[in-house]
Amino acid sequence: MHKFRKLLTLLLALTMVLGILCVPGLAYGKDVYNINKYVAFGDSVASGMNNEGGPLKVQTGTDAEGNPVYTELLGTTDFGYVARVARGVGLDVNDGAISWSHTGMRVKDILHEIKADAVDYEGDEYYPYVFKTTGYDEYRETIRQDIREADLITLNVGSNDIFTSPLTYAAVEYATRVAEGEDVASQGLIGKLNKLLPSLADATADTTSEMGIFGSLLNPAYSGLMEIFLQKSFEGYYNLKQTYPLLLQELRELNPTAQIITIGVFNPMHALSLTGSSLITFGEIADSVLFPLNSFIARTSAKYGCTYVDVVDVETDSSVHPTMDGYEDMTNRILAKIHPISEFKDISLLSPEFQKAIQWSVNTRIAYGTGEGTFSPSKTVNRAEMLTYLWRLAGEPKVESSASFADVKDSDYFAEAVAWATELGITKGTTALTFSPYLTCTRAQIVTFLYRYDQATNPDAAEAGSFAGFRDVGLGAYFGAPVSWAVKTGITKGISSVLFGPLEPCTRAQAVTFLARYVGA
Repeated sequence: MHKFRKLLTLLLALTMVLGILCVPGLAYGKDVYNINKYVAFGDSVASGMNNEGGPLKVQTGTDAEGNPVYTELLGTTDFGYVARVARGVGLDVNDGAISWSHTGMRVKDILHEIKADAVDYEGDEYYPYVFKTTGYDEYRETIRQDIREADLITLNVGSNDIFTSPLTYAAVEYATRVAEGEDVASQGLIGKLNKLLPSLADATADTTSEMGIFGSLLNPAYSGLMEIFLQKSFEGYYNLKQTYPLLLQELRELNPTAQIITIGVFNPMHALSLTGSSLITFGEIADSVLFPLNSFIARTSAKYGCTYVDVVDVETDSSVHPTMDGYEDMTNRILAKIHPISEFKDISLLSPEFQKAIQWSVNTRIAYGTGEGTFSPSKTVNRAEMLTYLWRLAGEPKVESSASFADVKDSDYFAEAVAWATELGITKGTTALTFSPYLTCTRAQIVTFLYRYDQATNPDAAEAGSFAGFRDVGLGAYFGAPVSWAVKTGITKGISSVLFGPLEPCTRAQAVTFLARYVGA
């Protein structure tokens, strides 16, 4: 009996300890983030689709009487990033966290979901996931109220704009041409090459046999489909660029203070080979398309005070959706960007523009405070800090290479930012061997970094223009074109009407103000 009592006491003690240690993650997350309502918008990625999650019934349209039509798809919301983020911040789906996501959603669909008559659906009859008639119309005011009340909003969209919708249109048009007897197989680039190199058909068939729907596009028999798809994909990219700013603007007007996390477009084709080996992959080709798209999303997000999260490299499966590990990776990246909005006691005497830029930089996680309620706006910014700000503005993109400078160690917080900037040609270092990370960043260096970043990532980059006219900016100066560009784009007016002050050190307040002006925040 004595041994039994000791055992019982031990078990009770262990139970109490476990009860303390295993406090539900929901309570922990709520204490840390202080988020009471989370609203998610997105497509099938937000809905948790993949090959591992089991079947999920989702509404994919309506019948002739307007009744919803459901389709069973792979995946379940509980496995997607939305449910994981909700649990991470101390909420749960349908209990403080609401997902207005739906498979197949594009930017225009989400914008229409929020605001009636905001987009034109003319010529959109082929795409099945269109909500212009019934869909979410009856819930629009509820959705808008959810946005107004949200502390956190996440938005993932874009894949269907440039991949799924164009492929749907291409398939319908391709099938129509075939039915009319048109020889579409010989019209595409691969079909034309096949006439010159008859062996290409066999080689391509072998290469694409295990590559699924995207791989089949390389087959000469479908080369006409590929050509239509590429045309529609570029149209989708153009339409996305027109509507994405409108969507963020609408979200911001409904809720000026919520943390809005925008999620870039991931690459669903990393593992698909173009040559039958890892020499050339579809992923590398898709990355070249996604790079300017995600750069545009990152810049637009910053303009509206939203925080961009880069997910281009998350792991995907054959359903072209993230794996379970991929969803967990996305969740961790999103949670790392969520933060309480800080009030700084050392910025109240600054101009309204400086104060706004500082708060914007903190909200978007481009810059951080320096202590308890301080930002240190007058502290000078060094070269490493400035490139880190710029790297964060770009969404912290991953790079394969390491910084090649002797004074940049892999363990330095700025190592990845410097490697990225070097890879894009934003910096060449102060010598062939050194970057000089702790050297104070001058006004000339900052506008040069910004100019080179814009030229490297923005397809609509403005030309440098004519000479800016400052007495202290010589025609042969390395920063001549960048200063002219910065004046033309409204990033700076100089320190006077005739002086730019190229060698003057930049403060933290000035640095983030340059960035805020660059994105139009």
